[in-house]
Amino acid sequence: MMAKFIFPRLARWLGTGLLLGATSMGYAQGTLKVLNWSEYIGPEVVAKFEKATGIKVIYSILDSDDTLQAKLLSGNSGYDVVYPSSNYMAKQIKAGVYEPIDWSKIPNKQYLDPMVMSHTAKNDAGNKYGVPYVWGTEGLIVNVTKAKQAWGGELPPLNFDLLFNPENAKRLQKCGIALIDQPSEASTMLAHMGRDPNSTKLSDTEDAFKELAKIRPYVKLFTNNVIMDFSSGDICISTGWSGDYSVMKRRAKAAGKDYDIRYATPKGATGLWFTLMGIPKDSNNKDAAHKWINFLLSPEIAAETNNEITYTTAVLAARPMIKPELLNDPFLFPTEAQMAEYFTYKPQETDLLRATNKLWLRYKSGR
Repeated sequence: MMAKFIFPRLARWLGTGLLLGATSMGYAQGTLKVLNWSEYIGPEVVAKFEKATGIKVIYSILDSDDTLQAKLLSGNSGYDVVYPSSNYMAKQIKAGVYEPIDWSKIPNKQYLDPMVMSHTAKNDAGNKYGVPYVWGTEGLIVNVTKAKQAWGGELPPLNFDLLFNPENAKRLQKCGIALIDQPSEASTMLAHMGRDPNSTKLSDTEDAFKELAKIRPYVKLFTNNVIMDFSSGDICISTGWSGDYSVMKRRAKAAGKDYDIRYATPKGATGLWFTLMGIPKDSNNKDAAHKWINFLLSPEIAAETNNEITYTTAVLAARPMIKPELLNDPFLFPTEAQMAEYFTYKPQETDLLRATNKLWLRYKSGR
């Protein structure tokens, strides 16, 4: 997944109660350490869990899957619950860094969406180590209001050609172009090129970067915090995540800006991802970790989180409590026909992952 800005209330927690015990070398009785992405939980969830269980939560913010992987592989992550992306977790499972989930301690499993469980089981046989949390897609986000001004009239169809065609990018650079700051943008480009986005060939990845290089002069920003840039009007087109565009619309409206912000999922070129909850093997409070996971799977808490962050909850039973404007959004709750058009990100082998990361850094530097 991605790093984003912190909820104001969550930021206050991080500056006060939640981190009061963070400097202690040992674990207090009933203390739980959680490492999650920012803006990825309902703002009252931590307080509700602490009140319901008496367990003190120390909540930290994750900035990237690579950071999490480094912590886990060190054998001393320092956390009890972490939130990996499904394609990263697959490799981490092979490395033996996770404690098997004791499903007998998670009765709220009954509320999980069987479709999501089936998808995540492809990289975690039998859902032995990962508990689905939320999921979404990587598509195209366009501030149509600003983009029309830069284009000089009505826009062509909203698909990746609007961004990846260098002639189009040249016209839209005036209103701001961004890319997600992730090497997986190469997968998106491969899918756009009609190739396997999960290709294991380095030559395919190199070809993807050659195509990306054609729009590099017009890219203003590489960011995982695209919400603020869209809401302020600094960016008009970017690759982006499904939950973000809904938050962008809400924030732009709150700021009094009448922006027409849209999301597109180009057929065959839209990536599907899942965020899971896992318990590191070095966790010092596995019982509390199971309690936390079970709490987040309760339909009421899952709906509260979904309504706030707008990413699609893995808890099927939460849907009756989700805001209608979110539940009826086909980009947040796609149909089976839509899902069939998406591809799922798969784990990369170590050598290819290392090479892709190097190519991405070189690409961003403009070399």
